[in-house]
Amino acid sequence: MKHFLKILVVLFVVGAITFWVWKRIQTDDNSREDESYADRPVPVAVTPVVKDSIERRRVLSGTLEPHSEFRVAPKIGGQLTEMLVDFSDVVTPAQVVANLDDTEIQQQVLQAEANLAVAEANLVEARSLWEISKREIERFNTLRDREFVSAADYETAEAQYLARQAQLKVAEAQLRRQQAVLQSARIQKSYTEVRVIWSGSGKERIVAERYQEVGDVVSPNQTLFRIVEIDPIKAVIHVTERDYVFMQPGQSATFETDAFKGEVFHGTVDRVSPVFRESTRQARVELSVQNPDYRLKPGMFVRVRITLDRLESATIVPEIALARRKDQTGVFIADPETHTVSWKPVEVLFLDDGRCAIQPESLSGQVVILGQHLLEDGSEISIVDTTIPSISQP
Repeated sequence: MKHFLKILVVLFVVGAITFWVWKRIQTDDNSREDESYADRPVPVAVTPVVKDSIERRRVLSGTLEPHSEFRVAPKIGGQLTEMLVDFSDVVTPAQVVANLDDTEIQQQVLQAEANLAVAEANLVEARSLWEISKREIERFNTLRDREFVSAADYETAEAQYLARQAQLKVAEAQLRRQQAVLQSARIQKSYTEVRVIWSGSGKERIVAERYQEVGDVVSPNQTLFRIVEIDPIKAVIHVTERDYVFMQPGQSATFETDAFKGEVFHGTVDRVSPVFRESTRQARVELSVQNPDYRLKPGMFVRVRITLDRLESATIVPEIALARRKDQTGVFIADPETHTVSWKPVEVLFLDDGRCAIQPESLSGQVVILGQHLLEDGSEISIVDTTIPSISQP
């Protein structure tokens, strides 16, 4: 047993020595390779710094919403006897879209018409009696001047005249009252025809949703239909503080939707919210889009592309040319004569499709776009490609 343990110890020591020697050889080989690599110029690709126009553009996600909408509800309660439209139907102003049972209200109208007829007859009778009393008092006035009638008879005739005059006024008031009752009953009957009414532009709108069925008993102001205006339609996006300052009504924008791949729609900024939501720190922006054939529908997801700013003569480099050194953003400018690079810190103004507007504007020459991760200020280079990428205006 002791002999076996001695053999294990010897093998362990030999193995450890062998591993240490192998590791030392590998380290020396790697050091020689690194030194050999450091002595070689770094292969890079470059492209010229250009002067060109550039736009600050954003692609923002949004949703289509109706330009306007309202709910259709009856002004009185009752049982639905007809639903004359359904969702997706087109409606026009004052169109009847539903009918309520009007049997009871029709009886109220008939009763009001009968009461009005009675009031009219009472008025005719009261006016006749008043005219008789008027002629009587006029005759008594003539006789009193000639002293052919006593004071008591005159007072009796005068009292009867005043009473007939009061009855006439009562009959006239009753007639007006019955006219009002009839008018109210007719208005109530008209409410059994539920109509769509809206103000503003637009001769047609669309039924978006239907909430009731024929036979349902509904109460006053209970929603029957949801009516929307989708020509024009509204695209709603939300922007951050950084982009908000560039938003203003009248700006042009384009957008796409998955429903019509490859098709571009055009719209304009209609409204910009004056406040930000505290929960998201974003402001609502609404765009108006013409939709005469109703292809675009509320609820669709859209990607809105909008130009926020434009520089006519900017210093432009590819975005892939940007590098970070010592917490600074900059680029490496290649010197084809000395085959070295110089580090130039830059300020990025904005990006657009892989193109980057930078300062200082005086920057010129060829900028490294591939291989800069191996470079430092003054590194030797070997230019192997000067053709990619193009950074001219797309």
